Amino acid sequence: MLLYRLVLGPSLFITGWKKILSSIQRIFLLYINGSSRTTATVALQTITGIVLLQLEAQQEAIFINVACLRKQIEFEGISYHPRDYEGIMKSLTIHPSIINIINQISTTEPYKENNSLMFFTDGSKT
Repeated sequence: MLLYRLVLGPSLFITGWKKILSSIQRIFLLYINGSSRTTATVALQTITGIVLLQLEAQQEAIFINVACLRKQIEFEGISYHPRDYEGIMKSLTIHPSIINIINQISTTEPYKENNSLMFFTDGSKT
């Protein structure tokens, strides 16, 4: 919910948002490490290996805008075009129960002549 507003654009990342995200992340870092409150936030992030929440939020906002909303974004001199990323795959339009699978499975041996060449593309030799 907090990051929902940030998806509107990376330009909304002002110092106030950075401070809010940093204070939220600090609480979790203190619980993860079991450190005292006098430990610096940067030290906690380094010890745990967790990336700044504001950087994750920026990355997520750019991804949502470019990949999902299909908007062209320019951020810190780098231009992100929707055509450079895959589109969202459409779900299956035909329900699997409609396909009659019984008629597609054959339990009989395939036709085979004695002197003919047989090619198998699935790696089997039978």
